Amino acid sequence: MGGEDEARGEAALGLTGADALEAALNRALGATFGADAALEASRRSQGFDEQQQRDADAARKLLREWRRHEERCDLRRCLVEGALGEWVRRNEARCVHRAYQQVGIVPSLQMDRRYKALRSMSSCDLLLKRVEQTIGAIEAKIASDSCERYAAVFNSAARALQQQLARVREVEVGQPCVPEGADADAGAGDAPVGGVAGAGDVDGAAAAGGAGAGAPGGLDDRLVGVFQDALGLPQVDVLGGVERESQQDLVANRIDVALAAVRACLDEWVYQAAQGVAGRRMPAFDVPAFGGVRCVRVVDVAQLTELLLQVKASYATYAKSVRQGGLFCAFGSDGEYGEAAPSAFSAFFRAVCSDPDEDEGDDDDCPEGIPDFVDEEAKRGGDDIARAIERMKTFNAQRYGGVLDDDPALPAEHFWYGVKKLSSFAEQAIQVDERAWDSYIDRVEYVVCEAAKPLSEAMDDEQIAQLEEALGALLADDNA
Repeated sequence: MGGEDEARGEAALGLTGADALEAALNRALGATFGADAALEASRRSQGFDEQQQRDADAARKLLREWRRHEERCDLRRCLVEGALGEWVRRNEARCVHRAYQQVGIVPSLQMDRRYKALRSMSSCDLLLKRVEQTIGAIEAKIASDSCERYAAVFNSAARALQQQLARVREVEVGQPCVPEGADADAGAGDAPVGGVAGAGDVDGAAAAGGAGAGAPGGLDDRLVGVFQDALGLPQVDVLGGVERESQQDLVANRIDVALAAVRACLDEWVYQAAQGVAGRRMPAFDVPAFGGVRCVRVVDVAQLTELLLQVKASYATYAKSVRQGGLFCAFGSDGEYGEAAPSAFSAFFRAVCSDPDEDEGDDDDCPEGIPDFVDEEAKRGGDDIARAIERMKTFNAQRYGGVLDDDPALPAEHFWYGVKKLSSFAEQAIQVDERAWDSYIDRVEYVVCEAAKPLSEAMDDEQIAQLEEALGALLADDNA
């Protein structure tokens, strides 16, 4: 019918004779060969495009699975390094603390906590006893602190840490978690009928789709082989007689099966690597040498001693004021004391139940430390030690008139000013440059983690959990 219509059209256009014969011949040749050739070319082109699309889709999913495997391996390595790093840091803090005790240095007077504890007392005698003990602690720190002692603290801590590092070498890697089907051959399977792509095609497509994301050298050929063997998809010409939706379902199902085989293969590899390091200990490593810390005295001992004498003289007046006026005169204008001092519950109740808009700008009921009873000089750090000594001499020269004085709070305010300045200068007397110590600990942690890298790269989650438990046991044994 199409040819007759075209012939009538040619007649209407006035095509006759040789022209009409040529046109008819072309139509006959096209009907005989051209249509079939075009249809075949179209079918082959469509099939080739679908083949390429399936190859690319399979390669992307395989590469995604490989990336997840790498991420899990990196996470396990980081967990091992984190556990070892935490163990080093906790041992470092413990060694430094014990070294302070052995050398006989009090690292901090903790005046904030002391002052809060004093404000909560309800007995004048107990208060004065604790105040005398506080002054005694400051005096002991002034007498014991020296550059040589602080240097000895860190040298002793370094030696103790080296002894602890010898213990971590005794920790053995535990047994791994056995995955399902670990004894089976992860790559075994029926021979595929054709395939989505050859090993080289999948590897190339994966590398093109995620360059630099895979392992060095690209995907492992064995993994690609497992993926292809489990895929087992027919070629395009076999799928030609299958409906398009059925083709897509078949491809999707087979890719899922292949990815499951890949995951099983990766689990088997992880298990084999973990099994290979089970029972092994950390390789030997050289502990870096510690070069010591730099210590400088920045507050003169003579000035500290002079200020201590002035504080003791002020305490005599302070004690007389407290015994005569009671706890009301113990903390100057600081406010509440004894049972009336705010407790932790009252502070919590206020924080929860009060209106933040109304409380904005209000002072905290429980100060962080000794208040500033004296307006010090407007410069960084307030009064220096020379100015503090001068002020205390002036305060001590004033006559105390008893509880009937115009301002009975002054003796307490003068005394607590002196205690605050004295404790601050006593703690700042020796300046220790701990950067060398921090750098040393960083190097120790790096050496330990580098030594454990051959193990951390092969351990599985179960072995990491056992390692963390073993390191915790070492710390617990050291505490006992």
